[in-house]
Amino acid sequence: MVVKYLNYENLNIDEELKKIEQCERADLVLEPSNKKCLFILGMLFAKGKPIRILNKKGLDFTVTKKSFTLMPYVWSLLGRDSFPNKKYSNVKTEMEQRVENIKRLGVSIKEFQNNPKKKKIFLICPVRNATDEQRKWIEDFVVQKRKEGYTIHAPHLHTRQEDMFGGFAICTQNAEAVATSSEIDIYYDQSSTGSVFDLGVAYALHKPLKLLNEKEVTLDNNDFMDRIVSTWKYNRAYKLQDQHGKTYLSETPGKLGGNKRLKIYGRLDCPSANRWILKGSYAANRVFFMDEATAIAAGYRPCAVCMPEEYKKWKEKVKK
Repeated sequence: MVVKYLNYENLNIDEELKKIEQCERADLVLEPSNKKCLFILGMLFAKGKPIRILNKKGLDFTVTKKSFTLMPYVWSLLGRDSFPNKKYSNVKTEMEQRVENIKRLGVSIKEFQNNPKKKKIFLICPVRNATDEQRKWIEDFVVQKRKEGYTIHAPHLHTRQEDMFGGFAICTQNAEAVATSSEIDIYYDQSSTGSVFDLGVAYALHKPLKLLNEKEVTLDNNDFMDRIVSTWKYNRAYKLQDQHGKTYLSETPGKLGGNKRLKIYGRLDCPSANRWILKGSYAANRVFFMDEATAIAAGYRPCAVCMPEEYKKWKEKVKK
């Protein structure tokens, strides 16, 4: 399936994310200054989807300076099977030569896997146009969080800003850092376009978001990005385990609880589990599942106390 973006009006972000997850490619009109376009690009980038730019004639790809014009072009070339062609006749510009070289080395676009590390923060903040006051606030924040035991990835400090591929390497390094972060903290600058792309990546990867300068900004519900930030879906999510034992965020609470050390699942009102939770010796190993099939697929067995019939069937199956 190919998803198309000819304009960016009347977008339902959650519906668009579903389409993006299911599509094989996205054909789009590239509007580098359009925040809706940049947010969609961020989600597509996180999911590793090839893109085709429909309005190439109206854009300048000959410059080598990093931009959200050139970066998507590099991305589109990396994901295009017909580049380079057999005669290399479509390799003309300096940037196209660079992309051809790295494709020859096996570089390609990829999907970023949500693999959060405990107490790791990805900091979204203004970089190029930050004021001295903003830079000081951000530097103090980074120092404080490190004292609290957090690992911080701040793009202006930890992402190499030199990029021979129009920004593609920068976006890749930032997306990797987002994927391995347990939360996204944002010093929200309503004029920053780079922040919008990073937020699209974070949304596609279901990351919780913390607004650091909430008291200093006035959010307008009629503005696309202000509305996204103020109603960030994954701040209200429940942490559940999937069939591989990986944690993911869900808008719906789990229906079963479990002990990840003992590999046991049971009802949420299980008297045995709740007794141990009250004693304080169970909470650290507490996990939740959406349904029984997921718990079984993750390698858990039913609780003998609250699910005796299921436990009996499991026991008989093991004996066989």
